[in-house]
Amino acid sequence: MKPPFLDNDALSQIRRTADWKKLFQTLNLEKDERKSKTDDWWARSPLTAENSASFHINDKGWFCFSSHEGGGIIELVQKVFQARAGQVLNCFEAGQWLLDQGISSLPSSTCHNPPIENLPKSSEKKKKPKRIENPPIRQNLFPSLTFDHPEFEQRGITAKTAAYLGFGYLPPKKSQSRLAGRIVFQVRGVCENAENELKPVVLTHMGRATYPAQEAADGKWNHYAGFKKSLELYNLDKVLLDEHASLAAKKAGYVLVVEGCWDVAKLIETEQIPNVVATFGAHLSDNQIPRFRLIEKRLGVQRFRFLYDRDRAGQDGQALAIEKLKKAGFVADGFNWEQSFPSSSRGPITIPEDILDVCDFKVEQLKWLRLKRYI
Repeated sequence: MKPPFLDNDALSQIRRTADWKKLFQTLNLEKDERKSKTDDWWARSPLTAENSASFHINDKGWFCFSSHEGGGIIELVQKVFQARAGQVLNCFEAGQWLLDQGISSLPSSTCHNPPIENLPKSSEKKKKPKRIENPPIRQNLFPSLTFDHPEFEQRGITAKTAAYLGFGYLPPKKSQSRLAGRIVFQVRGVCENAENELKPVVLTHMGRATYPAQEAADGKWNHYAGFKKSLELYNLDKVLLDEHASLAAKKAGYVLVVEGCWDVAKLIETEQIPNVVATFGAHLSDNQIPRFRLIEKRLGVQRFRFLYDRDRAGQDGQALAIEKLKKAGFVADGFNWEQSFPSSSRGPITIPEDILDVCDFKVEQLKWLRLKRYI
């Protein structure tokens, strides 16, 4: 079905019906809980490479203090496409994108068929969409990382797992990097050579704050400017190239999908669940779909099981991600946090309320869930 033709009345309706909170999540923004209020959310700007939350949005509009720009929903979509992809959208294209993402709605009565003179001629050449990629980088912080930070013991992660994934603590004395003093995760992708072989490449480094003042000053997460996490899946290189991980995916018949790097690390720690990738938050971007297709092409795996966080954002994001993958032709389902598990001695048991994400589970619990094929 062709999308409806949009006129000025339809555009006004798109503005009025836009769900700004859903747009916030769709743009993969990370809410700054310290600055945000119920009706006004703050985050690091999607328009600039900044370290602190200077962008905010509410039902009246948005403003970015780092770029000194603001406006309505349509203008935000246009600015983000320009900043992230170098793509210029007119207001009607931005409005159509909001409809396609389910952020706005449009009664059928406001849709009209385009007049004949506005239809493109068959002889007109369509511009090819610009290919968006994160280029590999040369810098490698891994040799400077250590594994003796208290965060590892607190989360139950050993040095073996950290070394396998390529992350650790970057002591300030060892580096002048802006990520110094943080837990640094090396993010790798894959590239294909002329012989159709894949090899891992470093795309960026992401640093997680290790104390509240650091998070307040420079944000919970930091990465190199220009890196677009909405294009990648964390741990994709291991799933495709590590024999243990790829065999686990083929044997299970699916790849597990979680929110973040720490979630992947906790599952790797079990030594039984290496077939896992993360989407860098509770949102699946359209630009990440090709990564799933690469898994399907290389491993023959078409099924993906989501294990996003237990909170509202995680569960809403999980539902949307499952729907998106199904529309793309994959088989997808999700973990049910509220399910009960049979026990001959104790009767039905449920997951304790204080377990809110993957990292809250003990390794033994994750192994049991894997044994019973819940994850």
